[in-house]
Amino acid sequence: MTGVTKVKVDPGICKRKVLVKVERSGSKAKISIKSDCPLVTEFSEKLKELEGRESTRNLLKNIVYRTSSECLHTTCPVPCAILKAVEVEFGFAAKRDAKISFID
Repeated sequence: MTGVTKVKVDPGICKRKVLVKVERSGSKAKISIKSDCPLVTEFSEKLKELEGRESTRNLLKNIVYRTSSECLHTTCPVPCAILKAVEVEFGFAAKRDAKISFID
């Protein structure tokens, strides 16, 4: 399976726009992130490519989360969105929206 998986992220209160594109190239995933958030832009410069199986790696050993810890807010949903897109692009999961909702 090859193609491009795109994910739009609504990070919440900051209202910054984020678009993640993951393109499979053999066993690697090429990552492209566009955002108006300077922290996400910094993160995207550090994470251009990763192994497809990275989406199944333990959080503490995961390159996406390790890299995000250098520049993103702890609760930023962008790292999770990247890994979800990688899962879909490599056929490890089906496309299905994920969501966090606050209930009063």
